[in-house]
Amino acid sequence: MSIGQSVSKHRFSCVTAVCAIAAACGSFALGVGRSIWFDEGYTLIVESQPFARMMDLLKVDVHPPLYYLLLRMWISVFGSDVMALRAMS
Repeated sequence: MSIGQSVSKHRFSCVTAVCAIAAACGSFALGVGRSIWFDEGYTLIVESQPFARMMDLLKVDVHPPLYYLLLRMWISVFGSDVMALRAMS
């Protein structure tokens, strides 16, 4: 590998890291001091239902059931506060 290729890969890695950090900070800033939005509230209501009822509600929902199952696991680990809910999205 030449020096030019090494510098190019290093520069790409740095730019990627800076973009990821900026996206994480922007995402965090969106949730600070804000209440739950309508769609987040609906998602939280659906997720909190017993499994059979949740599946009945999802028959008319546009999101696949796997999303709600993953969200249920996410909430069991990180909780259901605003930042935790938005972090999964």
